[in-house]
Amino acid sequence: MVFAPMSTLKSFIPKSLAEIRVKDKEKYRAAAEKRRREHDDLCLNVQICVWTADEPLLHEWQNRVPQDWQETITLPEGWLFCLRLQSEAADQSALLESLPDSLRDRLPQDLQLPTDLQGYVFNIAPLPPSSEAFPADDRIVLNGDGMIYRLGFEAGQAILKTRITKTVCYYADQLMQRIPKSWPNRLFRWWTSFRDGGIVRTSLPMGSRNQLNTAFLAVRDHLLVTFDGGRPHEVDPDSLEILSPIGTIHQWKPLLLFMKNVPRLFRYIFQPYSTAAHPVFDLSPSASGESQSSPDPADFYIANFSAGLGLINAVTKLRRWFRQRGIYLGSWGSYTHLVRCRFNHEIEHWKLLVEERSRFSEQPRCHPVVLEQAAHQMAISRNYIILPDVSFKMELSEVFAPFVYLIRKLFKNFPRLVPPQPYTTLYIIDRRKLGQGGSADEPKAITVKKAVIPYELAHFAIDYDDTDDQITLHVGHTDGWDVTEWIRQGDRRWDDHSPMPRDLWGMQTSTTDLGSLGRYVIDAQTGNIVKSAILSDADRNTWSISVCSHHELCRDRPSVSEEKVKTIYWMSWGFTRQLIPQRIYNAYDELRENRLVAFDDLPQADQPMSLLRVDTQAMEITDYFQFRLGCFARSPQFVPSALPPAAGQDPTTHGYIVCVVLDDDIKDLADPVTQEPKPNDEFWVFHADDFKNKPIYRLEHPEVTMEQTIHSTWIQSIQPSNAVDRQARRRQTLAEDYDDVLSGKWKTKQLFQGQGTVNVYDLFVQQTPERDLPDQIQLR
Repeated sequence: MVFAPMSTLKSFIPKSLAEIRVKDKEKYRAAAEKRRREHDDLCLNVQICVWTADEPLLHEWQNRVPQDWQETITLPEGWLFCLRLQSEAADQSALLESLPDSLRDRLPQDLQLPTDLQGYVFNIAPLPPSSEAFPADDRIVLNGDGMIYRLGFEAGQAILKTRITKTVCYYADQLMQRIPKSWPNRLFRWWTSFRDGGIVRTSLPMGSRNQLNTAFLAVRDHLLVTFDGGRPHEVDPDSLEILSPIGTIHQWKPLLLFMKNVPRLFRYIFQPYSTAAHPVFDLSPSASGESQSSPDPADFYIANFSAGLGLINAVTKLRRWFRQRGIYLGSWGSYTHLVRCRFNHEIEHWKLLVEERSRFSEQPRCHPVVLEQAAHQMAISRNYIILPDVSFKMELSEVFAPFVYLIRKLFKNFPRLVPPQPYTTLYIIDRRKLGQGGSADEPKAITVKKAVIPYELAHFAIDYDDTDDQITLHVGHTDGWDVTEWIRQGDRRWDDHSPMPRDLWGMQTSTTDLGSLGRYVIDAQTGNIVKSAILSDADRNTWSISVCSHHELCRDRPSVSEEKVKTIYWMSWGFTRQLIPQRIYNAYDELRENRLVAFDDLPQADQPMSLLRVDTQAMEITDYFQFRLGCFARSPQFVPSALPPAAGQDPTTHGYIVCVVLDDDIKDLADPVTQEPKPNDEFWVFHADDFKNKPIYRLEHPEVTMEQTIHSTWIQSIQPSNAVDRQARRRQTLAEDYDDVLSGKWKTKQLFQGQGTVNVYDLFVQQTPERDLPDQIQLR
C-alpha cells in the first residue's frame, strides 16, 4: 500500500504528531522519549500577543519591532502579533522603546504575566508507549500512560513540572518489556506482556492496566487522577507521585464478575473496573442532609458498573432490539452501582434500580440499571446526583483484538463499531434517600428516576441550585461523533475512498455532524424535560464540542456563593473530512435521526478549532477565538483572578482561561529535506472576559514536547509533603491489594517481589523515574 508523503498532505492537525506513527523504530524511540521525559520546575518562556484584523496596523507593528523579538500567526479571522519577552533588562527596555503607541496601549505596562494569575493548573495526557513497547501501527491516542503537567504561576513566572502516573501496573508493564527475549524467559514474556486494544492495555494472565490518563478531581487538600477503566488514585499535588488507590480491590466490583470467583492461581492481578472518569463531590454548607452526617467532609461519589455480556457487540445489538420493543432480557452479568468514597478508605455501594414498563405488564417493574455505553461523567446538585449513559464505550472485540493476530490480518476491521445511541439516558439519584450504603457484594438497593435527552452528549455541567426539584443541565452535544473511535490500518476515506495515510492512524475520528450546545431543565421527580434550548452555529464553530470549564460553584469551594453556571467555556475541535473513514460514515448514515447537517452538505474546507464563551442564560455565544488551521487546542481551564471583581463585574468571567495548544515549529524544521516540522507545544492564557481585545500569553520551553491532553483542573495552593509518609502509603497498598493474589504464581511473584533483583514492589514504593530503569532484568 502506498501513501502520500507527509509533506504533501494538507494537515488538519500538527504534522509533528506523526512522529509517533513512524515505522522506523529509532525515529519512534526519539519521538517517544522526548514526550515521556519528566521535568522539574522549568521556567517557561513568555510571549505576549495582541489580536488584530487590521492589516495596515499589523504592518506598522511588524516594521517597528525588531524581527528577532516578534512573531505573527495567521488566524482564520485576523492575525496574532506576538512579542518575545527578553530576559535581559537592557533588551526588555529596548523592546519597550520600539513599541508604537497603537501596540503599547494594548499591552500590560510592565510586559509581564498578570499579577492576579494565580495557583496551579493540572493537565493530563495519554503518552505513546516507551520505545521498549514499540506500539501497534494504529494505537489510539487515548491509550497510554498518563502524564501530569502542573503549570504553576509563582512570583510572576510560569513554572512547569511533569510526572508519569506510575502505578503498580505501570512498573509491571515496564519490567515485562525488559525481560530478555532469550529462552526460557521468552515464552513468559510473550504470554504475560501487555498489549494495546482500543482505549485499554491488557495482559491475558495479569489483567488490565489502570493508565490514569483522563481527568482529575480536586477535593479540599486531596487530588485524584482518574481513568474510565480503573480505580481512581490519589496523587500528591506537590511531588506529583502516586499515593494510593481509593479503596482496596475487595471494595470494588470487577468489570468481569466471573473473574472474582476463579481460583487464585488464575485470578487477574490487575482486575479491570469500569468507573466514571469524572466523580463528584459537594462541599457546600447547604448540602443535602446525607452529606452533612458524613464524618469526612471530603466524600466523593463515583459509578462502578459493567455492561456484562453487553461488552460483546452482538449482545448489545440484541439487547437494544428487544428494549425498543419493550422487552427486558435481564442483567446478563451487568450491574450499576453508585459508590460513596471517603479518603479513610470507607466505601459504600448502592445498586441502582429503575422503574420501567414492559410489553407484558401494565404495571411498571423495577429493573437493574444497565449502562450500555459508559458513565464517563457524573454531576451533582444540592439534592441530586446525575449518572448518564454516554458514548464512551469499551468493547471486548477491541480489547482482545491484539491477541487474535491472524483474525486481524484477515479482517482489517475485526473490531466492529456499535453506533452510539442517538439520544442520552440520564439516571437521577435522590441524595436524600441514600442513607447508609452497603458493600460491593451486598449493595443497598435504591430506585432512581430515568430521563432522556434527545441528542448525544459526552460532557456537561449542572447548576447546584435545584429548587422545586428542577435540575438545570448545560450540555455539549456530540451528534454523529464517537470520541473513542480512531483511524485504523486499512481504513479508507468516505468521500474519495482513498486509503487513510499512515500519519493519521490512531487519531480520533472527526465528527460527522454539526455539534450543538443545549440547556435543559428536568423535573427530577418525573424525569420529564420542562424547558430546553439548543444553540448551534457553524460560523462560530460548534463542530466537535469537546470539553468545558467554568467558574467554581459553592459545591466546589465553601467560600464561593454562586449556585448557577452562568458562563461556560467550551472547546470546539472543528471539522475535517480527512478524519472520517468509510466505516464511520456507514455507522452514521442518513437514516440516523436528529441530523443537523446532511452528509452531502458537510463543509468541503476544514473548520478550525475554537474556544467559545457561552452565556447560559441567554443561550448565545458571547465571544470566540478561532485557532489557526493545523494546530490542536485542548483542555480549557478557568482560573479565577486573585483580585476581587470590580463593582458590577461578572465574577464568572473574572479570571483567565488556560489551554494547551499543540503546533508545528515551522521556523525550525526537523528535516529540511522532507520539510517535517518539530513540535511546538505551548500553554495559552486568555482573559476570560475578552478573548481578542486583551493580551494573550503564550508559554513554552524548548525541552517540553507534550501529548494530546484531555482534562484539567485548578488548585489555588499546594502544601509540601513528606517522602516517608508517601512511601508508607504505597507499601500499605501493596500489602492490601497484591500480597494475596500473587500467592502460587512463582514466576510472576519473582517479578513483583524478587529479593536482590529489580522488582515491581521496590520501584513502586520509590516511584523510580523511567530513565533510571535498567535496560534488562533477569528472572530465575
